[in-house]
Amino acid sequence: MRLRPSLALLLLCWGACAAQTVVPLQLEDDDYIATVRIGDARLKAVLDTSGAYGIAIAPEALSRLRVRFNGATVERSGMGGEKFRGRDFVIPSMELGETVFLSVDGFERRHGSGEGDTPYDVVIGNAFLERYTVVIDYPRQRLELHPPGRGSAVCGAPSAALTPTQNRIVFSTVRTDSGAMNLGWSSGATYSVVLKTVAYLRGLTLKDGFYSTRRFALGGINAGPVDMAAFDVPGIPDLDGLIGSDFFERFRVCFDYAEHTVSVRAD
Repeated sequence: MRLRPSLALLLLCWGACAAQTVVPLQLEDDDYIATVRIGDARLKAVLDTSGAYGIAIAPEALSRLRVRFNGATVERSGMGGEKFRGRDFVIPSMELGETVFLSVDGFERRHGSGEGDTPYDVVIGNAFLERYTVVIDYPRQRLELHPPGRGSAVCGAPSAALTPTQNRIVFSTVRTDSGAMNLGWSSGATYSVVLKTVAYLRGLTLKDGFYSTRRFALGGINAGPVDMAAFDVPGIPDLDGLIGSDFFERFRVCFDYAEHTVSVRAD
């Protein structure tokens, strides 16, 4: 009986929701964990705004679920460019927060090279998030899903433009001490990153593998100082680096995918 009111709410708000979905997040071992309910299973999920998939689920968790697989094994990228292979499927019904979502696109996310065991079962990727106006609020430990195109109403004036790359990673232009950088938004990456090739070409000074910039400006907000790890990240050749979870931990970040804007707030 509990499912019926949720399903009714879903039918009213699917696609162009009139009501927000608020999802509590719990901090566990440096990961911000949401709970996803599929059938009788309660699964731990993290957010990855750079993931080129919808709801990605590890094979071990999938073995306990009823999903509809379709097609052959495919390759998708996530967590800042890493490649993952698996099968696509459809989740008949999934509960997130107090909302039930029907016929959700899923992906069998087999572990990438060097990833090892993870303390979560699910990764919520950009292909799911981009249907909404999304507020990632790690300081208050919550995720909000609002109707598309509601960024200004929910989050105020935009801080920067939001542009997709060829690999569907959305990025913004950030002004740093070394000039403007095009940085992809990757809540699944542990650190903010500058590519090693970019660091070399710009003659950046690295200390213990990090580039420190006092200026990290999006619009009128200077989020600096920021320490950016210097890495070679596969899958993002058209970007200078990534904005990682160390940034999300300090700010309320609002993505309006319909209007192609992002808002950053410290309060």
